[in-house]
Amino acid sequence: MNRRQAGFTLLEVLVAFVILALLVTVLLQAAGNAVRGMYVAERYGQAARIAQTLLAGVGIEIPLERGAASGEQGDGFRWQVTVEPFAASEEAASPSRLFAITVEVSWGGGSRQRSFSLESLRRASTDAAL
Repeated sequence: MNRRQAGFTLLEVLVAFVILALLVTVLLQAAGNAVRGMYVAERYGQAARIAQTLLAGVGIEIPLERGAASGEQGDGFRWQVTVEPFAASEEAASPSRLFAITVEVSWGGGSRQRSFSLESLRRASTDAAL
């Protein structure tokens, strides 16, 4: 039998299929990770928009006074707004006081719980005429 026959042996074909299967597996895992990363980034974007909306509502829908408010907003997002007097402003002799506002938006559950928070300072006038 001629050793230099054209074509591939069965062993060469099997090795090629194994290499191809490994490459396809790696590519599918990478694509899955990319899709998962895009989903997480989208959820963080939604949480940021919710937090910005809630922060803008402090002093309008949520009173600018010591306290907390919480609730849920579509698609499994839970939020909490906390308003506390800012420590440095308590000693000030100014007619206005600063409040520290913290907005935290969380979603998910168990080991996959994620959260996004914003913090801000707002000034509230203690003069009723203003």
